Parts: sequence; C-alpha cells; structure tokens
Amino acid sequence: MHITMKRALILLFMAVIAVSSCETLEDNSPAMQATIDSLFFKAGDVLGGTLPDNRIALQGVTQSRIMEIRFQSSGPTDYEFGPGSLHTATITDSDGVVYTTDHPNGNGTMNISWIWGGGGLMNAEFSFLAISPLNDSLAVSRGVIYQGNFGLNNLLGVDVPTDTNSLSATVNGTGYNPTEVTVNATQGVVTTEAVAANQAIIVQVPENALPGTYNIGDVGYAAGYRVDGGTVIATDGTITVVSNDTAARKMVVNFSFNAGEYVVTNGSMIIYY
Repeated sequence: MHITMKRALILLFMAVIAVSSCETLEDNSPAMQATIDSLFFKAGDVLGGTLPDNRIALQGVTQSRIMEIRFQSSGPTDYEFGPGSLHTATITDSDGVVYTTDHPNGNGTMNISWIWGGGGLMNAEFSFLAISPLNDSLAVSRGVIYQGNFGLNNLLGVDVPTDTNSLSATVNGTGYNPTEVTVNATQGVVTTEAVAANQAIIVQVPENALPGTYNIGDVGYAAGYRVDGGTVIATDGTITVVSNDTAARKMVVNFSFNAGEYVVTNGSMIIYY
C-alpha cells in the first residue's frame, strides 16, 4: 500500500475512533494494547481477517497509529517475528511510515494462549522490535490481544474475500497449513479437502447439519487423512458444527480425530458450499 493511502486511512479512522486511555482489559471487551517505547497504546476496536495466503491478520487502530500482526496459525503456541518470517508485526504512524519486524534487525515473539478458529477469536501476548526504512526503531513490550476477532474480514487497506474457504489444524503436534481448500456438496453431504504438499485432511458433514457435536461414524460425519495418495479413515473423533447458514451456504466447523498414526487436533474450518 502506498504511504499516502495509509495516511489517508489513518486520518479517516481518527475521525471515528475515540481517544485511547489507560483502561485495563477488565471490561471483557476486545482490545489490543501494548507499550510502544514508553508510550501506552490501546486500541479498543480490533479489526481482523484471514488473508488470501491463509495467514491471520489483526489490526489495532488508534488516532495516531495502526499496529498489525500477521501470522500463519499453528494453534496456541509461540511465534517468532523476524526477517523473512511468515509471522510479522508492523506499526504505521500518522505520516504513513511503516516500522516492521521483517527487517534484518527486526525481531519479536507472540504467544497465543487461546484460539478458536471456528469463531475467529484469540488471546495472545507479544513483544517486538520494528524498524523503519530509515532504520529508526520502535520497541513494543507488554503487548496483549484480548478476544481479537479475525473472522470479521474488515481489515484496513486489505481486500479480503468473504467467500474464501479456510481450514487450520494440528497434526501430530505440528501446525497444518493447507495451500488449497476445496469443498464439494453432493447428495446431501459436504466434503472438505485441505491439501498441503502430498497430504490432505478430509472432513465430511451433512449439508443440513444442525449446530452441535457429533461423533465420527454418525450418519454423514466422517474424516480422514491422505498421504501420498493413500487415505487413512478416521476411527474416532468428534465434529462440532458451530453454525450452518443454509441460505448463505456457509458452515463453521471444529473437529478432531485419529486416523491411524495421524492425530488431528485443534481443527477448525469456515467453508462455503
């Protein structure tokens, strides 16, 4: 995004966002806050979305700055910011100058303590050092994200498709990040296939599924894990239908299952069928 556009976006939001204060998170409202050098930063309105490359992005917007964090989700764990990393943190000031951890001297960490992929919510703590093109730096400490909602798809300056299928999970303790998620609805059953290299997670749910938790093996509910063309059918596990909008043909699903030697946990997906 050009600097002038970033500045225009910030000025636009300056007109509608209330003055930040040193409130705590005790009111249970979504927030992003931190200390930038010695100044307190608090964004009571946290914007979020899933990017076309399947990374999650959250933005905290105040009158003078936009703080943004992007990361490839692997569930509740530690993430490292730094040059060349898929996980990045940036600060854009009111003049459009961007400070980023994607710099030879940039660094930082984020710990996600809780994430609900199906509902698009997460809690995290973070700190990082971001560098500008002129090598000026901003040190961020004591960063907190509380109930950041990345399911909103309302990021500033980012065109996020609202009908993009997404899936995330952990397989044998390692984050599973698919490069392609396809959905096929036939004969009353919706089958989702998330492919990463030579592997794929497969989840099957009835098209008219009602919200609730179901056992794999119940009618219409199945899952499997494919490696090198061979599929191992899940023998046990659960599939939770968080919501199913049959008019919009949008379904939010959480899942976990065992398929032979493959243990799939923290599974969540948002699909359009």
